Amino acid sequence: MINNTPKQRLWLCLHFSRLPLEVFSRSIAEPSAYKEPSANKEPSAHKEPSANKEPSAHHKEPSTHKEQKKPLANNFEVLITPVSITSAGRIFMSNTAACAAGIETGSIASSAHAICSNLKCIDRNEEKETRALLQLAHWAYQFTPNVAVREPHCLLLDITGCLTLFAGLANLKKQITENLIPLGYSAAIGVNVTPLAALMSAEAGIKDNIEKSPAEILGQVSIHYLRIELKIISQLQRMGIQTLEDLFKLPPSGLSRRFGSDLDQCLSKLKGLIPDPQKFVPQKVSFRSELNFMTDISNLQSLLFPMKRLIGEFCGFTRNRQLYAHSFTIELTHRSHPAKKITIDLAKPDNDQDMFLALTQLQLDRIHDMPEVDSLALKSTQFCPAKTRTAPLFPEDPGSTFEVMEQDKNSAYLLNMLTARLGHDTCFCLAIGNDHRPEKTWQATQVKKVRSKTITQDPVRATRPLFLLDQPKRLYAHTDRSSLNSLGLIQGPERICFGWWDENGFSRDYYICQHSNGAIYWIYYQDYESEWYLHGLFS
Repeated sequence: MINNTPKQRLWLCLHFSRLPLEVFSRSIAEPSAYKEPSANKEPSAHKEPSANKEPSAHHKEPSTHKEQKKPLANNFEVLITPVSITSAGRIFMSNTAACAAGIETGSIASSAHAICSNLKCIDRNEEKETRALLQLAHWAYQFTPNVAVREPHCLLLDITGCLTLFAGLANLKKQITENLIPLGYSAAIGVNVTPLAALMSAEAGIKDNIEKSPAEILGQVSIHYLRIELKIISQLQRMGIQTLEDLFKLPPSGLSRRFGSDLDQCLSKLKGLIPDPQKFVPQKVSFRSELNFMTDISNLQSLLFPMKRLIGEFCGFTRNRQLYAHSFTIELTHRSHPAKKITIDLAKPDNDQDMFLALTQLQLDRIHDMPEVDSLALKSTQFCPAKTRTAPLFPEDPGSTFEVMEQDKNSAYLLNMLTARLGHDTCFCLAIGNDHRPEKTWQATQVKKVRSKTITQDPVRATRPLFLLDQPKRLYAHTDRSSLNSLGLIQGPERICFGWWDENGFSRDYYICQHSNGAIYWIYYQDYESEWYLHGLFS
């Protein structure tokens, strides 16, 4: 008997509570400098600093906290430099070193400097947070194609159909956590059967729920975590309602009359009683990663190490999506100087990390008009599917496809290096022009636009010299066709009549002749001028 009951959906939420700090601290943090979260974790900062005074549900229920080790909060903080993020002149968030120095959330920035003289204060940049969250959404595409951004600091992943692929929920969570470490970000993970329940599970540190009703699991969670207006939360607290369990006991009709339909819809979506559709991130492939430095960098060679990190993220992104990049752009910015953009076009699409780093280093050596840098970004939007390269069964076969692909890769590497050293305006390739006139049968084209193509020609009827004069040279010694015999006719005539519809059309009879000194010429006779011209020489 076939079971037609629809499978219950499962949602995983990534809560980046430290995102305002990590968009800056990840530029100087190293995996070896990270430490495990301490038990005295400071409150989440996804809302206003004053809201941090509200206790979360897992502080009320120690048994709930034991069920799941909360994977984050201070995993990626720099241990030495005290750093605080400020908003409206007050401390919004601090790293472990700043907290150890006595810096408190909500205190005035000037007072914090008096407490810790070497404190580094950085203004919060919500635009950078939004860009980082969007890029993390593209990064999460390697786990599921359904990823939604829930601002300010959350991602929702529909993992209903991918648990088998990743060998279970525990292994999936482990891979997500491990893959976030090199990126310099940390996230709390919550799993539940509705999107809102997953959000609250991640923010409040509640154990995973894959089959029970959210009302059973989230009963002891503070109403502070509801995504509704703060005014409604304050009114509920004045009524003595502190947890969701207290709220669930009230009749929905009474709540709707008193607080409007928003609260009732929020609770219904939380329980899964009504649909909660999510707007997933478009699957259009794009990459952008940014490093923000806490101090200005004046020596551009110092950018090679952070650049290596960005390129590593870029190549990891292309490998996960099985893509090759056509080009990528490096952006150097400073708050006091115009931004500097460097676009690196590739001769052939690739995702070779070593080659990308070598090309970037050559480009950085050419920059002399950027005195300082406080932000470094790498972005790309031009991709193509990666070509699989399979080793041959018999490596000694000189004509194998694998060997041809290796030769193409080596030639592409050479072209890329030449372009990076000499510049885009000085390095060209030849391509076939759609014209029969000898002067226009070829054209110079950019390296990135070249596509390999095998050209088959009739060796008798399409013989052309390798050396072609810029302008045909008139031969004064010969004035009629009979004098052609003194040169030694090899082949001809070949009539080329083309371009009669434009101003540069002509009708010529071409001959291949050999001089007495052994030189082989390509000459033609112009009928309406009755003149002979030298147009090319054979090697």
